[in-house]
Amino acid sequence: MRYATVCMCFLFVLLAACTFDDGKESDKETVTAVAGQDIVIDIGLARVFIAGSNVGAAAGQIEPGGKVSLKVVSAKITGHDLYSPVVEVKVTKADGSAATGLNLNPAATFELSFDAGLAGDDGLGNLQLSLLKVDGTTTKQLKFTTVAPAKDDEWVSPYSGRARALVSAFSRFAVGNDSSSVTPPAAVALTGTVSSVSVFTIFQLTNTTATTSVNVAIPTSATTTPPAVLTLNDASFDSTNPLNAANRVVTVAVGGITYTSDNAAASVVAQLNTFSGANSAGSLVGTVVQQTGGTATLAINFTWTTGSSSALTLGGTVTDLAGIRTMQLTDTLQAVQVTVVMPNTFPNASLDPVTFSDATFDVSMPLDPTGRIVTVSEGGVSYSSDIPVVGSVTITFQNFDSVTKVGAGTITGTVVSTTPTTKTLNYSFTTTAGTTGGGSGTFTAGTAVDVSTTDQADETAVVFDGTDYVAVWLSDIGTTNRTLEFASLDATTLAAGTQKSFEPSVNLSPAAGLSAAAGTGGSMLVVGADGTNAATSLIHGVLYNYGTNVGTDIAIGTGTNPRVSFNAQSGNFVVAWQGGADVLVRCYTAAGAAVAAAVTGLAAATFKGLAAAGGASNEALVTADDGSGIVGRHINPTTGATAGANFDFSTSLSGGICAWDGTAGQYLVITEVQILGFFNSQVVKAIAPAATTPIAGTLTLAALTGLTGAVGGTQGVIFTDANTNLYAVKGGATTPALAGNPIIGGQTGIDSDGTTDGPALGAATAGKYVALAARGAGGVQAVPLTVAP
Repeated sequence: MRYATVCMCFLFVLLAACTFDDGKESDKETVTAVAGQDIVIDIGLARVFIAGSNVGAAAGQIEPGGKVSLKVVSAKITGHDLYSPVVEVKVTKADGSAATGLNLNPAATFELSFDAGLAGDDGLGNLQLSLLKVDGTTTKQLKFTTVAPAKDDEWVSPYSGRARALVSAFSRFAVGNDSSSVTPPAAVALTGTVSSVSVFTIFQLTNTTATTSVNVAIPTSATTTPPAVLTLNDASFDSTNPLNAANRVVTVAVGGITYTSDNAAASVVAQLNTFSGANSAGSLVGTVVQQTGGTATLAINFTWTTGSSSALTLGGTVTDLAGIRTMQLTDTLQAVQVTVVMPNTFPNASLDPVTFSDATFDVSMPLDPTGRIVTVSEGGVSYSSDIPVVGSVTITFQNFDSVTKVGAGTITGTVVSTTPTTKTLNYSFTTTAGTTGGGSGTFTAGTAVDVSTTDQADETAVVFDGTDYVAVWLSDIGTTNRTLEFASLDATTLAAGTQKSFEPSVNLSPAAGLSAAAGTGGSMLVVGADGTNAATSLIHGVLYNYGTNVGTDIAIGTGTNPRVSFNAQSGNFVVAWQGGADVLVRCYTAAGAAVAAAVTGLAAATFKGLAAAGGASNEALVTADDGSGIVGRHINPTTGATAGANFDFSTSLSGGICAWDGTAGQYLVITEVQILGFFNSQVVKAIAPAATTPIAGTLTLAALTGLTGAVGGTQGVIFTDANTNLYAVKGGATTPALAGNPIIGGQTGIDSDGTTDGPALGAATAGKYVALAARGAGGVQAVPLTVAP
């Protein structure tokens, strides 16, 4: 955009539209300096203010009787495209000679109007523009800022299309492109919807591949007389008062990162070209900055159109838990996850609409059965109805059966993120019992069986030896140390065989956990620790054969919280534990011999899960929380060494419990996604052996607390939490899926485990599983579990 074109358009349109203090609209004004009097020159296009204290005989001042002129001049500035005419401020002495050596203190205020719309068409926002100050052949670029501008170095924008700076001396000025700024990318077309929230109009936009999500919020008053040009920057949004009627902001989500205009280094020009209800067109050009966790910038150049859109179709499952009804819904691409929590008395018999707002949910009592809330997760952003004034959602059921959980309805309204960014909902949904993510089948719990009612049982573990389960629990009796008690359990009836015991050479602590895995030849490896100090406690193993009642002590290492798994391909056990600040791993043969010294599986991380692959895979997976999310690493059981580098499962919160699904040939790993501030959604991800990237599809469980244990069997993986709430999940080519409804421990009466990590889980054949509860002085209880296709 060159000077001649800008000058003609600008003077014709802009000057005619402005009102000035002195009522004059010319391209030249001259004022005579009077000692002690302020100097104000205003030609509309530009304005100069000089404090009267600068008129005097001292060095750097303007001589009384001298003249100050402000005029438009015909000139170009080499190397810059101009978005304003060039104006000159000239100071002469009383005798007409040029005044030199000016050093005004306080600095003079200089203002100049420019065409922000034309700059926006060229892909430039305020950050890419400079106020150019030309002295002879030298051009200085004053940089844009959103705070008080530094004298002779920076400029601010008091309103769109106006530049203001503090200067100590004068020359020629113009607004042009900053030669050091980043060239905006090619224009990208967006489409979307428009909604009204309070006094704001919200544009929700995306590109054709749905890889970029854009939300723009502007005052509704700005849409009444398009075209309208608005500057979106740090000054245009008050984060402490999101309902400020003057707020305007844009957020851009791409590549898992959210960028915003609400940053001192951001500036976006939003131009609304047309607006008529749901139909609009406009553009967004400028720079946005990473919202949290970094300072990355993103240059944007978007054009958009909006119109009416049809409802997005969702499907999912309904789960009732302790008076709370939870609907877990998703679209066919698993891109949108919707969680609805409400009393299990909703909907009522007449199917009245159910409303959700800030007034319907108490964040301090998230498990209150009377509370109801809608949360939506899309593009890595979580939205909620639990936001004052702005958030409000209505769910209308067309039909619903409280027994079969079959229903259908619509979800409309507005949810809000913590940015805050709003999202308008227009969903239709159907529900069934136990089919979230495309799963099917049944998941049932049988009658609990007492394995022992006399022993003190403080921790349990259970394995399947090919014929029976072998239950093991940590008792409080023994000559010197706590004993490990063992009993075989019939895989069908859970009838207990002879109870046997072994006293390890180390006094194992229940607080450090207990884990066991079946090997070959009837042997199992049981691992524990004598304390919870990751730096000084001892990791200890017992290689035990129930048939012969022979046990062998194995000193494994130093640390706490060990787990063990068996890899059939190599014929070796894999043990992992928390050793100091790191996750350590060591492998053993089926005979209990160490394959190699312990290795660091994951450095500077908290140990979370271990699973050995089945079939022909000579591999195990160890998972941990490194502070940014869940990471994993493969282990070679044959050599005892790590295989490849670590890789990410998630980039927020925790999780990490994992197991091997032999039917799907995948590891299933729990990750967590926070739903606003009130609970963490438990999300299942699947990954193939040797892979470092999970498959795209995920499954969100209707779990209100973190999961603590898992076991893989012939019909998928069963996960549990500390309250014996159980979830059967199968892997798949595109996404994991539920197998039947979750089993709620409190409702079924199987929540008898008294430990902080919940019951131990074991898996046999033909879809048979078992949960083994440690009941303290009450002994041990086994619950048969069945998963059917």
